[in-house]
Amino acid sequence: MNTTLTRNETQQKVYRKAVLFEVHAPGARSVHLAGDFNGWASDAIEMIPGRDGNWLVTLRLTPGFYEYKYIIDGVWTCADDADRTCNGQVECVNNDHGSCNRVIRIRKESEEHG
Repeated sequence: MNTTLTRNETQQKVYRKAVLFEVHAPGARSVHLAGDFNGWASDAIEMIPGRDGNWLVTLRLTPGFYEYKYIIDGVWTCADDADRTCNGQVECVNNDHGSCNRVIRIRKESEEHG
């Protein structure tokens, strides 16, 4: 009896959700996205300029809780307009550097429809 599994049989399907990240940065020369989903690499994910000063990128992420920031012309920022405090902002958490990170939670497909 052959118990060797093929590569396709051993790979599990991993649920990934397409997530659009968008930041308003009119006049910016470059905008990048960094977070715990890419090891906080400041130049790994370059965003694409769109209309009306918005910059965009779509990532496919597995379910989980992610913190992230935008890097606009080399400046790390949580919010569109400046790195402001997280008080009253549902989408931000304080970090160890005295500023804040944006947060996003990706739910499993079954959690979205249940």
